[in-house]
Amino acid sequence: RSAYNCLIHFYKRKIDLSMMAMLNVAKCLDSSSIIPTDVRFVFNNEIGSESKQEVRAHKFVLALASNVFEKEFYGTLKEKDEIKIVDASQEAFQTMIYFIYNKHMDWSKFDISLLSSLYYLSDKYDIQNLQVKVLSSISEQKVSKEDFLGVANLAEVHNLFPPFSEAIYDVAVLFLKTEFGGSFEAVVDFFSETEPTENNAVILHKIMARMKALKCKNCKQSSCLDGKGLTSDNFVPGARVTWVEGKGHSMIDRLIATQGEPAKTFLASLIDGTTGGRLTLKPNYYKYKCF
Repeated sequence: RSAYNCLIHFYKRKIDLSMMAMLNVAKCLDSSSIIPTDVRFVFNNEIGSESKQEVRAHKFVLALASNVFEKEFYGTLKEKDEIKIVDASQEAFQTMIYFIYNKHMDWSKFDISLLSSLYYLSDKYDIQNLQVKVLSSISEQKVSKEDFLGVANLAEVHNLFPPFSEAIYDVAVLFLKTEFGGSFEAVVDFFSETEPTENNAVILHKIMARMKALKCKNCKQSSCLDGKGLTSDNFVPGARVTWVEGKGHSMIDRLIATQGEPAKTFLASLIDGTTGGRLTLKPNYYKYKCF
């Protein structure tokens, strides 16, 4: 029993030290830190700028995060203390360094262009947890009619990185489904207003294929039921619905199950957390609310 308790305390202390290290490593980049950096990454100057853009870091910290950095700094062909970066912006590289150092960042403010640069860097330096973070952030991106084509083009440009390209395509398809209610004809009409290039034709083909394959997260259908009236034939347990004013239950939230045979009523969870029963199962009483 005593040995067991000692082992528990050992692992607890090990976890505490690990957490402490994660918190303290972020402070190493603060101007107040007395731990000197020993590597400097420099970038091409912006037009009209006289100052040299740079990012400073610690070789040891970078080597712990990336086997690519480890080989660069401690392998047989060691890099110098100043490294020129020509394939990424100072902003993207700095963001990657902040991620490695566990610096707090507001990822909701990063646009798809910056995320694409981060994914490229995460692949180049083999930082897999950064790849995961970028992919999860892509799903939170908002797309508009004005920037849709640019986003779709970005997905096609990065087709050599399938997980990233597919994540962007999924965001683009979700926008189209939301904007046009899953109507293929409306999507084709939308594309007809764009420049008829070979690249746009490829994008349209991939978008249409994905629209057919990608199911709505709410109603679980390829052809989204958003706004459609609720019936016994299209009843999807767990889906969110809304009421038709003056007829349905105003507190309805999600579907649970139909009642009776044939089904004429149903059970549903309500917004206040309770369950409502014997609700009228008619399309003019309730409709799907997928977006």
